[in-house]
Order: sequence, then C-alpha cells, then structure tokens
Amino acid sequence: MEKDTDLEQVLNDSSLAIITDDITSLVELNRAYVRYKVLLRGQRRFSNYYSNEFLGHTVPEMYALVKEKLTADIDFFEDLPLPSETFIVSEPGND
Repeated sequence: MEKDTDLEQVLNDSSLAIITDDITSLVELNRAYVRYKVLLRGQRRFSNYYSNEFLGHTVPEMYALVKEKLTADIDFFEDLPLPSETFIVSEPGND
C-alpha cells in the first residue's frame, strides 16, 4: 500500500509529469505529455525515474503505450455518416 501512496504523492507533485494507464482520452494524454516536454531537464529526469519506478516505463514509453491503447479502442467507422439512399446524378450534356 505504501507504494500506491507514494505514486499518489508523485502524481500530485506539480514539478513532475507522470503518465498512467488511468488516462481515458487522447486530449488528456497529449496534455500530460506536453506538460512533461516543457519541464526542465532535471524535472524530466525525475519524472522518468519515478515513472519507471512505479510503472515500469519512462514517460515517453508510457505515452506511446497509452496512445496505442487509446487508438486501438477507437472505432473508426462508428461516427462516419452513412450515404443517403438518394443520389443526385448529373449526366454530361450534349453540346
């Protein structure tokens, strides 16, 4: 249980940026990664250290894993509009 508490403390630390599997949208994921990218080098190093310690991967690796998981969950054909049954056909005119 102590390790979970430590992870919560790291997640609440504003000087670090950690990406976990709890992220549910690509927008949220991209925000977390941008936050990581704007950190100073030392803060990114600590973020990677704690991410590796608690999650087994660095922040960029977690970004790739979570992004892959989220894009695999998206149904690309779900929101495509279906063509209507009526079509307008224009025929070439005879000039």
